[in-house]
Amino acid sequence: LVKEVLLADPLAQSRITNVSFTGTTGSNRSLAYFENGNGIGIHNGLILGTYAVENAEAPNTSSGGLGGGTSLTGDLHLTSIATASVQGGSILQFDFQPYSETVTFDFIFASEEYPDYSNQTVNDAFGFFIFEQGNPTNFTNIALFPNGDPVTINNSNWGYWRGGNTQAAFPAPL
Repeated sequence: LVKEVLLADPLAQSRITNVSFTGTTGSNRSLAYFENGNGIGIHNGLILGTYAVENAEAPNTSSGGLGGGTSLTGDLHLTSIATASVQGGSILQFDFQPYSETVTFDFIFASEEYPDYSNQTVNDAFGFFIFEQGNPTNFTNIALFPNGDPVTINNSNWGYWRGGNTQAAFPAPL
């Protein structure tokens, strides 16, 4: 999936190695492929979740969340961006050698926790970490909001908090 979906360019595919996935598998898998993004702005790609991504199709009519998932408690990289303790999630990891000076990617951060848990202890997060080769403690998260904040529920508030309206760093979406 990494080679054929994320990096469909044959030159890029040949430069991908050491692909690994940490998450749930089987009927409650937390990684899946999607096509025809139905207006989300990305035609096809991968969806990563904390648990059971087959339940990710909108609208969200669930009550009480999905539960379960793979424990990522203590993950150095996710802990660096989360404002709450890291519980469950998915990690898709791979090595690649870029063939240009610029690397870009498109992502959509969606969460069942938003906006109900904005500014609360539950705080979903997304990171895209670039590591120095051979040194897992020297990393940079390149998944950031325009003001430089990491991508988390608490940072994506846009003025709404538990049904109330508070000031936030970002304007309300149009």
